[in-house]
Amino acid sequence: MELNQPKISNGLIIWLTILFFPLAILLILIRFLAHANVNHLRDKDYEVTGHFFTWMWLVWSVIIIVINYWGENVLTPGELVVGLMIVAAVLLTPAFVFYGLGKRRRAKMQERYRIYARLAEGGVADYNEIAARTGIRYRDVEQDMRYIQQLKGLTGNGLEAVSGERRSDPNPVSGIPDAGGAASRPAAASPRAVVCQGCGSSTMVLPGESRECEFCGNELTAS
Repeated sequence: MELNQPKISNGLIIWLTILFFPLAILLILIRFLAHANVNHLRDKDYEVTGHFFTWMWLVWSVIIIVINYWGENVLTPGELVVGLMIVAAVLLTPAFVFYGLGKRRRAKMQERYRIYARLAEGGVADYNEIAARTGIRYRDVEQDMRYIQQLKGLTGNGLEAVSGERRSDPNPVSGIPDAGGAASRPAAASPRAVVCQGCGSSTMVLPGESRECEFCGNELTAS
């Protein structure tokens, strides 16, 4: 689906990582800039950056082993192992960091879509009101809703598709009205930001509900 495809493909970046990594770095930077206002693709940008570092580790490990073999064992086995461990530490550490950022971003967007779905269930459709209730910037709300509306045009169900929650409303907000749309139903309870006492991360929780912290597993409750 083109709507969910990055501006520059993962495959192209990985091939350039193997063949000419400086160009791969340039394309990654261009892709981040191209997706600056595309919230639903940011996790994929972090993920491909993790792929870049992982492939760099593989390529350089092979190069070191081959050069050492063809160079008549320039390094002793112990030195070779130490060298490979250093390369792994230098390249795999940022790889795992970016993989973690991608996973966290994906979880954040899923939670955001669930909040949108619950607010829509209560008839909240105005972008300014959604931004005020959730603490999400208006620009981000507008961009998210544009994506949901475009997704609805392609699949027939927008919010349900991205939030993973089925709605009983026969007129699902997969088609949230345009900015400023009036709501005729009672307003839904506003989600609140609850700070985890275990790790300090913030999670949006509806009053009266409990959620598990996505980072450390502690139970979070909004009173």
